[in-house]
Amino acid sequence: MDRQHTAPPASQAQSNLGDDPLADLATPAARMRAVREGLGWTQQQMAQHLRISLRALQGYETNHLPKTKVLVQLCQQGFNGHWLLTGQGQALGPGAPLLHMPEIRLPVYDMAAPCAADGQLSSLPLLGQVTLGRQLLPESLTPQHLAVLRLHGDAMAPMLCQGDQVLVQDVAASPIQDGLYLIRLDHVLLVKQLQRIPQGLRVSSVNPSYAPFVVNEAAMGRGMQVLGRVIWHGRGL
Repeated sequence: MDRQHTAPPASQAQSNLGDDPLADLATPAARMRAVREGLGWTQQQMAQHLRISLRALQGYETNHLPKTKVLVQLCQQGFNGHWLLTGQGQALGPGAPLLHMPEIRLPVYDMAAPCAADGQLSSLPLLGQVTLGRQLLPESLTPQHLAVLRLHGDAMAPMLCQGDQVLVQDVAASPIQDGLYLIRLDHVLLVKQLQRIPQGLRVSSVNPSYAPFVVNEAAMGRGMQVLGRVIWHGRGL
């Protein structure tokens, strides 16, 4: 009996931050191959997992459309069957794991623009994309949980300066702890230091010209919203 390989589990967290690292693969064969390589499997391992012959898988990765049962299995693991066949839509469902991809691409948004009241970063002007080596990121993170933003203002100077870029992890993927976070105050996006204190969250800057303030956590979601944790920052990302 063939050994069955278990796909990495798909996370249940939903996110509005990340982009699709497989968006430009032009053919069903290329997309099937990218899925297998993203899972870190050989053709033999993938064929065993799908309970198909090696020859059938090689055909799917060359010029044959995958059969319905194959699409169903991949959909159950978080991949989008419509994308696999047509290239339209997002490649990944919620949290679908591509933990072994050598590179991922992420959108870069402009923090200077007003943010929608619901905190959707997709409402911001898209400045382009950046490519990151997958080895730079914790394996628990998938592209859907991440975005890059170009900073505006001097509140965090000299640690962070105008035009620097920050890599942000969706707050849904990690509980709020002391550290650097992307927050929304009304329609303005800011990077601030957050610290838990008995009264709520202390929000502070590095630049002493900006006074700290405290937000009662019970009041969050109205004027202030924590969108994501800054896990990397730099110049010329």
